[in-house]
Amino acid sequence: IIPELGLGVIWKAYFSKKVNTYAGMSATHLLQPKQSFLRNSDSRLTRRYLFHIATDFRVGKYVTFTPTLMYKVQNTATQVNLGAAMGYDLSDYTSIFFGIWYRHKDAVIPMAAFEIYGFRVGLSYD
Repeated sequence: IIPELGLGVIWKAYFSKKVNTYAGMSATHLLQPKQSFLRNSDSRLTRRYLFHIATDFRVGKYVTFTPTLMYKVQNTATQVNLGAAMGYDLSDYTSIFFGIWYRHKDAVIPMAAFEIYGFRVGLSYD
């Protein structure tokens, strides 16, 4: 058994009935476990840090617009994703979402999701 540990925190603020912001950060591989199948190897998985921020803007009665920014770093690798999603309320408890993000110098990431009673299931491709 190889122990592993990750921690994260999220902050959310409601500025009005139409605007709320959330931001978070996490760190994974805090114990830097060995990542080799060979017993003699001392190769370790480096820590990964992630930071993100997003703001939900209620646009009219049924639509939400959410721009987002995410920054990840692990060892010498960094990643920046910038994008947005639109949500449309089908009812008081059901919504659909469509979004697109750009991973800096790499890929475009489309997303679609369905939410019912606060449980969201989605698909994305990158």
